[in-house]
Amino acid sequence: MGIGSRVKVFPAGKLGEASSLLGSRDLGAGYGYASGQPAVAHFGLGGVEEVDLEIGLPHGKGTIVRRGVRADRRLRVPVNAAAAAR
Repeated sequence: MGIGSRVKVFPAGKLGEASSLLGSRDLGAGYGYASGQPAVAHFGLGGVEEVDLEIGLPHGKGTIVRRGVRADRRLRVPVNAAAAAR
């Protein structure tokens, strides 16, 4: 489920530029007493139609990068993609 991962979103072509960061989310499944939420990072992008993603996995397991991701869709990224990217 990617729990503990940090997802950062940048406009397409600006990956890693701190001044261009559109948003960042940490994935977790439980906040508060006896509660739970889906481990989903949802971003409102306004008029931005394409983004680059940087997904930092917990415990030093690597980073996954996805470039040119179109807006208005759900993206599922397998964690083993980090191992393939090394």
